[in-house]
Amino acid sequence: MIQVDMFEVQLGAALLLQFQTAEGKTVRALADGGEGLPDKNIHEKLIAAVESFGDGQRRIDLLVGTHYDADHLDGLIPIINDRSFAILQRNASRLQRAV
Repeated sequence: MIQVDMFEVQLGAALLLQFQTAEGKTVRALADGGEGLPDKNIHEKLIAAVESFGDGQRRIDLLVGTHYDADHLDGLIPIINDRSFAILQRNASRLQRAV
């Protein structure tokens, strides 16, 4: 199963991709989050989209900010701060070594 949700965020869109692997594992990738103001970010819409996928997990495997503008990144902060979401960071050590 594959589900793609696009959320309006001012001049563009945030994108959530959810799919299941052949082994049945759910994978989620989120690109961008809108502005930080509650009425201009995707936090509530993201919760609904994740729950509609039906696996019962609030988890994001890959979180991407496409570029360094506030209308793309600031809306990711409420998602990162939401302790009900697990955001996997398996490759963080690789990124630190590369810098």
